[in-house]
Amino acid sequence: MSDKIKIAICDDAKYICDGFREEFSDFDNFEVIGCAYSAGECVEMMEHTEPDVLLLDIRMETEYAGINIIPKVKEIHPNIKIIMLTSYTDDDYIFAAFANGADDYCEKTMSLDEIADIIVASYNNNGTLRPQIAQKMVKKTLEVQRNQASLLFLYNKLSQLTTGEFELLRELYYGSSYKKISEEKFIEIESVRRMASRILKRVDVKNMKELIAQLRELKFFEFIE
Repeated sequence: MSDKIKIAICDDAKYICDGFREEFSDFDNFEVIGCAYSAGECVEMMEHTEPDVLLLDIRMETEYAGINIIPKVKEIHPNIKIIMLTSYTDDDYIFAAFANGADDYCEKTMSLDEIADIIVASYNNNGTLRPQIAQKMVKKTLEVQRNQASLLFLYNKLSQLTTGEFELLRELYYGSSYKKISEEKFIEIESVRRMASRILKRVDVKNMKELIAQLRELKFFEFIE
């Protein structure tokens, strides 16, 4: 077994990859064996190299490009340690990365020594759930639990709607207006308003804008369809 930790880097900013390659050359225990600049290139690189650690940009050509290839990388190299590189502190991205199999993450603003310590700890299976990660995971878990409870509550309320009311709510959710619905359904706009009013009474919400906002936050129709 080599004494050096073999590192691969994937970031759509070439200067990031080149910078790490150059800086890690000063570490006696690191060897950068490959760089990729997109998710597709990263998967291809994995098929032709055997790194111990992959530093993977959390967002690249698409919003979840880095996160989405984690399972594929793990399929190719089950024992690889994947450390997400991020400029973002958005808990959703970090939570999604861990859910997909990432082993750790580091912010690009960290010092090189801090990043090196994370690499070594992950490689040696000595990584611990750092307080920052623990806090993010707890926060996200509580958020998911709250959303599930809210979703169930709303679902129970909305299950009382008639088929017509439910379809009206669906069209409003996806951006239709009362006027457009009245024209498409060949009914008076006041009839549409009365139906909307009945919906609000059934779910005990003050106005339709508030109800639609709640549904969109929970991705209600995406969830059930």
